Order: sequence, then structure tokens, then C-alpha cells
Amino acid sequence: MSDTTAAASAVSAMADDGGADERLAYRGVFQRLFVRPEIGAMIGAVAIWVFFWAVSVSQGTANGTAGILDVAATLGIMAVAVSMLMIGGEFDLSSGANTGAMGILLILLVKQTGDLGGAGLSLWLAIPISLVVALGIGYVNGWMVERTALPSFIVTLATFFILRGAKLGFSKRIVDQIQVGRTDEGHGHAFWVKVFAAEWDRSTHIWGGRDIVYNIGVLGGVALVTLAVYEMQFVRRRQGLKAGGLIEFLVGLAVGFAGLIELHITDGISGNWIGAVVVAVGMAIALHGFSTWRFEPLAERGTITFTAEVSRYVSLGVSALVLAVVSALVFDPYDESGFVLPWTKQGFRATLFLAF
Repeated sequence: MSDTTAAASAVSAMADDGGADERLAYRGVFQRLFVRPEIGAMIGAVAIWVFFWAVSVSQGTANGTAGILDVAATLGIMAVAVSMLMIGGEFDLSSGANTGAMGILLILLVKQTGDLGGAGLSLWLAIPISLVVALGIGYVNGWMVERTALPSFIVTLATFFILRGAKLGFSKRIVDQIQVGRTDEGHGHAFWVKVFAAEWDRSTHIWGGRDIVYNIGVLGGVALVTLAVYEMQFVRRRQGLKAGGLIEFLVGLAVGFAGLIELHITDGISGNWIGAVVVAVGMAIALHGFSTWRFEPLAERGTITFTAEVSRYVSLGVSALVLAVVSALVFDPYDESGFVLPWTKQGFRATLFLAF
């Protein structure tokens, strides 16, 4: 037997014995996804957004989110290029000054000619010209770093001061002031303002199907989280999927959706309780069916045994559920008065409910 064959046999035996080498163990798509560093940053951003939504109603509205993104966009676009440089081991100190300089250049290109005027160009020409100049400055920075072997910090610091001086000098020279404005003088402003400076008013864009899409999105997110937990905790079937589990899974989904519909068509307390119980039963059936369909059962399942660890987690889950219900009942959901900084009573109620 050759060394290669022996190694392959050893690896196969190791996998059959339960995967003693963790490097050979199966990792689901969610496990591979969660080890990526950007996912942690995304989860943190979502957690912060949910927290501030809980303490500020306007945070969760479309207009509130649009206002935040409007400010973040200018920083985020610049951060993408700077991050690529930092990944490559370099740094650009002139990026901020370059952004302002290109804005001034664009305005000077479109301002009308004459006393204290600019070049009088169309925005259709001024925008590509400013982009070419920005790319040229970046090229010069890279060329200087390569040719002189100086640290990029030093080269771009010099570019930073050059751009600051150029902005002040040319602005004073051309329009006799250090502040410039009025891009609306350029031809094509009506089109480009919709691209770069449009304002969105939700009151004029009411969408009737919004709640349906939101519900589908929330249910889809919950389903993905549940699937991730299952993929990380259980072992996939080696002998193919089990059709009986799929049928049970679909039946559970149907029962869950029936309970959801019940919750939407009734406002009574009894109807809400019935809908909630039906949804819970449907979820239990669907999860059991999904597990049977896709994952290997335990070799010696026996009866269900509440070990100390299982009992502890069940107790914590039940206690958290009870506390969530109590917090929802004690605090008035419509009371927007102050409670404890930074919460209103409404925000504190929402925060407690989410936490539990």
C-alpha cells in the first residue's frame, strides 16, 4: 500500500469514527459565514440600530433611516477606498482634503463666467472632469510612493497640504472668497440633483403592501437564524434526506401560517391567544420535521432526559418569556414620557422585551 493510499484510509477511518480531526468535520454555510470579520461588524451595526430604534421611534422610520444614510454615505464611500489601501499596507491622508477639493473644483467649473464667476461648463462635463482629476491625484500619490520609496503617510500628508492651499488660493483668486457655492447654475442640474441631493418624503410614497413585505422579511430572518443554529448543532444525514420529515415540516409551516393569519384577522384577546398557541404548535411541528428530514438522529436516543444543563436552559428560557410578558403588560406602549435616561417608558418597554 502506498503512502497516499494509507493516508487516505486513515482520513476515512478518522471521519467514520466521528471526525476526530476537527479540520475534516463538516461546517455549514452559516458556520463558514460567521467566521468572517465583516459579519461581526454587521451584527454590531444592526444591534446598535435596534437599540436606538427602541429608544427613539423616528430611528426606525424610513425618513429617519434615510437621514442617517445620507450622512453616512459620504463617509462610507471614502472609507471603502481608504480600507482597500489599509489592507494593502498603505494609507492616504489626503482623501478628506481631496473630497473637498473636488467639490470646489466642480462648483468653479459650473459657475457662470464673468466677474467672480467660473468656467460656465455643463454638469455633464464638470462631473467627469472632476472625477478624472481625482483619479489623477490618486495616481500621482501612488507614483510618488513607488518612485521615492517614502512612506505613503509622508507623501499623502504633503498632498493634503497642497490641496488645502490650492482650495484656499484658487477660491480666493477666482471668486474673491474662500467659500464657493451654487452648483444649480450649471446645465443638467435638474437631473444630477436627483442623483446626489434628492430628498425623499415618505408621506408622498405610501405603499399599501408594506406590512406584508415586512412580515415576510421578519419571518425569513427568524427562519435563517433557526437554520443557522440547526446547522451548527446537528450532524447532517449521510444516507440522504428522509421524506417523512419533509411532510411533517410542511404541515408545521401550514399550521404556523394559519395561526399568523388568525392573529391578523382578529383583535380580541381570546383570538390573539388562540393564534399565538397555533403558531407555537406549528413551529414545534415544523422544527421537529425539519430535524427529522435533514439531520442524523442520536445513536441511542432513548427517552427524553432533562439533564442539569438542559433544565437550566429551559428554566432560563421560561423565566425570560415570563419577564418579557410582564414587562409588556406593566409599561404602557403608548406612554412616551421620560423614564430613565436615555429611555422613555415606551422605549424601555421595547428594550426589555427585546432583551428577554
